[in-house]
Amino acid sequence: MKLYKKLIAILVIILCFILFYTYARTSFATLTEQSGFYGGLYSYYNVNRIPFGMYNLFIALLSSCVIFMHVKGVLKNVNIFFKKGNWLFLVMAIVLIISEVFLQTRFHGKG
Repeated sequence: MKLYKKLIAILVIILCFILFYTYARTSFATLTEQSGFYGGLYSYYNVNRIPFGMYNLFIALLSSCVIFMHVKGVLKNVNIFFKKGNWLFLVMAIVLIISEVFLQTRFHGKG
């Protein structure tokens, strides 16, 4: 695998780790009914608690799959894992953009 592909893979791994941490934390806090910003975020978007927690869990799982595919591709020097990881990252980005736009249309500010 060429150097630029490894650098792209490392960048995608870092981005997906940030997404994984954020969405997994939100999912855990929402599904376990913890107080605070992450636990009550579903009320700001005016959606039910369980579907919002499952959506966050789905994004966290997708990002962990992308991380796994890129790490496997970099460690084994196999381009097929890199290509599959990039396609999965693209699908995840499209789903994330569409769903976040939908959530922003439902946003109700407090006050």
